[in-house]
This record gives sequence, C-alpha cells and structure tokens, in this order.
Amino acid sequence: MLLKIHTLFLLLCLISAQMQQLSANLPEGLIDKPGPDDVFSKVMGNDLNGDAVMYGLGFRVADV
Repeated sequence: MLLKIHTLFLLLCLISAQMQQLSANLPEGLIDKPGPDDVFSKVMGNDLNGDAVMYGLGFRVADV
C-alpha cells in the first residue's frame, strides 16, 4: 500500500514539474486559455469523447 502511495506521489510530482516547465516557456504576459493546446492538455492529454477522464474517489483515510 505504501508503495502505491509513493508511486502516485512521484507521478504527481513529475506531472507538476512538466506543467511548470511548459508554463515557464510561455511568452511573458500570455494567459494560457483552456483549449486543445493549453498546458494542461499537453501534459494530461485530450479528453475522450467529450467525457472528463479525471473522475475518481481520490484518497481515502483507509489508503493512508
């Protein structure tokens, strides 16, 4: 169980680092508007069939 939490934390850190790197490469003063080419979509990928793909229960007390 602890290995799963550690792996998930590492994955979240990598995603966050990639988003920060892409955001830092944006021209100064540019606001990253939602769309298929925004930073979030570049890192997380496009939604499939218009459905949100990040639903879930998240962490529970029993997971920790």
